[in-house]
Amino acid sequence: MSKATVIKACEGIFEKAEQIKESYALALDRAKEEQAELVKAIAEGEMHLEEVYRNYVLGIVSLDAYQQEQKLLQDKKSVLNVTGEKIKDVDKLMKEELAGLVKKFKELGPDYAKVNNKNKAEGFADIQEAKKNYLQALHEAQLKIKETAQYSVMIGHLQVDAGLKDFNYTSREGENTQILSRAYDSYKGADVSAEEVRNAYWNGK
Repeated sequence: MSKATVIKACEGIFEKAEQIKESYALALDRAKEEQAELVKAIAEGEMHLEEVYRNYVLGIVSLDAYQQEQKLLQDKKSVLNVTGEKIKDVDKLMKEELAGLVKKFKELGPDYAKVNNKNKAEGFADIQEAKKNYLQALHEAQLKIKETAQYSVMIGHLQVDAGLKDFNYTSREGENTQILSRAYDSYKGADVSAEEVRNAYWNGK
């Protein structure tokens, strides 16, 4: 299986996972709204049933009318119970579907591992090449600096040769110190810290 095929399969799995989570989140919201509406309707229905019962006792409404109101209220309570079960089942049903996607991902198994390992190896090889190029760039920068800096050392030698000095202490070693980071004044040099590597690797900066 090619890299493109594996990536497409993985993208399909995780896109489906997001769709499933969104669908069940919407279903949960709708069920909770339905539950809230039913609770309100049942509270109102109970008050109304009390009024109907009073009218039944007074002979204003028939037994059938009272029983019909009782049934309407009971039906709402039954629906509320079902809605409560639905709310409890949302998480379980969602996890069942997501578990199916995990199974699909595992079925990619050897193909995914092969592609992933090869892709990582190529990426790490790119990093090593970038490191090599960076170190080469440091050397090329040193050669550019040398074009003029060498004369500050050469004049010291010339002074010794001319008998003006006993020894030449001048060197270019200080340049190396200049390009390295310094903790005491927070200077960021050409060297790269572990934290900078992590930040560049994960955040691109």
